[in-house]
Amino acid sequence: MSYLALEHDKQLFFGTSLDGVIGYGIVDDVAVVNGDPVCAPSDFPVLLAEFKSFCKNNGYSVVFLYITDAFLQKYWDAGFAYVKAGEKARFDLLTYTLKGNRAGKVRASVNHAAKTCSVFEYRPLVMRDDSTERQIAAVSADWFKGKRTEKLVFSVGTTSLDEPMDRRYFCARDSSGSICAFTVFIPFTTQEGRGYMADVTRRIHDAPGGIADYLNALYR
Repeated sequence: MSYLALEHDKQLFFGTSLDGVIGYGIVDDVAVVNGDPVCAPSDFPVLLAEFKSFCKNNGYSVVFLYITDAFLQKYWDAGFAYVKAGEKARFDLLTYTLKGNRAGKVRASVNHAAKTCSVFEYRPLVMRDDSTERQIAAVSADWFKGKRTEKLVFSVGTTSLDEPMDRRYFCARDSSGSICAFTVFIPFTTQEGRGYMADVTRRIHDAPGGIADYLNALYR
């Protein structure tokens, strides 16, 4: 969520007595925060208190979305209540396998896509390529044409090709050599270890079935 806090649709509150930032948006009179405050863990209570004071002075209520459990007690101590919603779908890449009955459907999807597609990692920090980025943009445009709802924002990132930081970009080419799908991964670090989250996944309307599974499988 720290990556998404830096997306351009967020407003940023900076700590006044410490180094820290909170990414948020305003909906009516509610300040909606994306993830935990970004700061040293020891500075968390102070930054949270400063933000609460800022919101109170401006007449805002406060809601935090997608927080981690690392600071639950500190939120509680600061007067917040919390509600758990959902579970993380997390895989240990050192032990996960596509073998066995439980992974049968995923394995079939991967095999189907592998017959007509190849996958490569695009690294914009190493070398920018206009053709690749135009094709990525074309995939996004086709993806949005098939949606009947507004574009998801705030809790979903963008391709961020101009500011990739440590994002990783995996693209699939079809039999014609054109990019037909891509996935953008953003890094995370937790008490349990490090990993990557699939943040943006898009494909053209006639991309081979199972292409998203294929991208994730090859990322392993």
